[in-house]
Amino acid sequence: MCYLIFSTTEELSMLLQNKKTTLDEASRAAKVLARFLKHQREEATFAGFYQGVRDSCMRVVGAEPCLPRARAPPRRLDDGGPAHRYANPEDYYRHLYCKAIDIVIGEMERRFSQESFQIPRDIEQTLLSAANWDGTGPEVTPSQQVADLYKHDIDCQRLQRQLNMLPELIRVAKQTHGVHQP
Repeated sequence: MCYLIFSTTEELSMLLQNKKTTLDEASRAAKVLARFLKHQREEATFAGFYQGVRDSCMRVVGAEPCLPRARAPPRRLDDGGPAHRYANPEDYYRHLYCKAIDIVIGEMERRFSQESFQIPRDIEQTLLSAANWDGTGPEVTPSQQVADLYKHDIDCQRLQRQLNMLPELIRVAKQTHGVHQP
C-alpha cells in the first residue's frame, strides 16, 4: 500500500520540484493524481491489490494476512459498549487502505485549492497569455481578484499597456540575442 501511494505521489513531487513547472501544470498534475487515487479506492481495484498482498504474504510468511490482536480500549475511554471488530482481515485492511488514500487526496485537494495558490496561478496565467498574445482577439487583462488585491500597488491601466507590449518585447529580445523564431 505504501508503495502504491508513495510511488505515485513521488511523481507529483518530482514535477513540483522542477523549476520549469508552471502552477497550472502543478494543479493539473495534482488533479490527475487525485483521480488516480480515487480509482484505487474502487472495490475491483482493491480486490486486485489485496489478492497481490495475499499472494505475497503466502510466499514470504507462509500464511494469509490476519486481523491484529483485539485490544480493549482503556477503561477511562470505554463507554461499556462492545469494541468494533472487523469480520475478516480483508475488511480491516480495506479500511486502512481507503483511509490512507483519503488522507492523501484530502491533503492534495486542500493544498491546491487554497486562495493563496490561486492568486499566483492567476498572475502566471495572465503573463503567459500576454506573452503568447498575437494581437488578435481580446486583450489579456489581469483577473479582477488580482486587480483588487494589488489595487494600491499596481496601476492597472499601465499594466494593461505593458501586457499588450510584452509579445513585441519578447520578439525583440529574441532577435537581439540571436534566438530564431519558428
